[in-house]
Amino acid sequence: MKQIAVTSVSLDTIDFIPTVIFGFYRKSEKTLFSAEYQILKKRFPQADIIGCSSAGNIANELPYIESRHQFPCVYLCLKMDKEAFTVEVFHKDDKITPTLDKEKKYQVILFSAFTSFELEDMLSPLPSVVGTQRIFGAVAGVDAPAMEEEAEVFYNGVFYDRHVLLWMIDESRYRIDGMSMHLFRPAGLPLKITSAKGNKIYELNNQPAMEVLEALAGELDESAIGTFAYPLFLQKEAEGHWESAPLASMIGINRKDKSILLYRSVCNNKYVKLGIMVSQQDQLKRLRRLYSFAPPKSAALLFNCIGIEKNLSMMEYLYLEDVKRHLDITFVGGHTFGEIGPPATSKKHSGTVLHNQTMTIALIAEREVSS
Repeated sequence: MKQIAVTSVSLDTIDFIPTVIFGFYRKSEKTLFSAEYQILKKRFPQADIIGCSSAGNIANELPYIESRHQFPCVYLCLKMDKEAFTVEVFHKDDKITPTLDKEKKYQVILFSAFTSFELEDMLSPLPSVVGTQRIFGAVAGVDAPAMEEEAEVFYNGVFYDRHVLLWMIDESRYRIDGMSMHLFRPAGLPLKITSAKGNKIYELNNQPAMEVLEALAGELDESAIGTFAYPLFLQKEAEGHWESAPLASMIGINRKDKSILLYRSVCNNKYVKLGIMVSQQDQLKRLRRLYSFAPPKSAALLFNCIGIEKNLSMMEYLYLEDVKRHLDITFVGGHTFGEIGPPATSKKHSGTVLHNQTMTIALIAEREVSS
């Protein structure tokens, strides 16, 4: 499997004919992405070109994370067997019924232009629909959320909002592996959600939600809330493996009704725990678990929560430098509004979870055929 990662300024360095090209683009650079799509499609007319809007891009080259809009579009170009993958797009109100070859087993990379309950409702039956727990992906992001822009996915010349895109890959030809890694750990006793509506929690343990959290964490800093500094772990039951529970960042508080607003929707009678940042040493230890099972000569898609960029600052660069040094993989990625992968500390692919405040890495490698 030939592979190369390029940016807007290095498109002419592609020295083979790719069959699939994946691109992340900042939503504000949609016009540039459209123009570059035309260039790539004219040069490689048989290639499937997939795209996903991002809140900020991750590249295979220094500085890895764009801080001054250095790479408005990034692309991962792969030469894969065209018969080994298929791409389909579904509206969020549609039932996902992909057209699959019954003789093949698939692994899935999924990109969504929406999040919350609708996406989680789609994800729940998806493993049985496509016949695999190996599902990785992300919720598309935007680089100007205050303007209420809609995230997008892209496929062969068409931009889609409120859709999901499935890139389904034959597992007999290619191996998809990876991990999701939380940078926080759950703290304290489980708190029961006793009053909630949509993505707003009014009461925890029958007490005003904001007062309960401030009793545990001190006065909530509203400027820190804006940088996703208060993630909460979510769990259906009070007992459970909390380290692997999905997270939801707090995005606002209302001191008048003493409620808290989360990034994702929640339900009554579920449970939450506060998330606190783990040490840098433990963070790197978690990341290096990936190196024990990463396929050689992999290409990778990285989905990093936009909160990681805000909370970690230079540590995100150090993570990517560590990945590059230990694995020397080819990668591109983006800052996303949700990450899809296995439970964050699970050593086995025992489920597909919509995460938040998470680094998810999906590795793609050609399977070695024994002679």
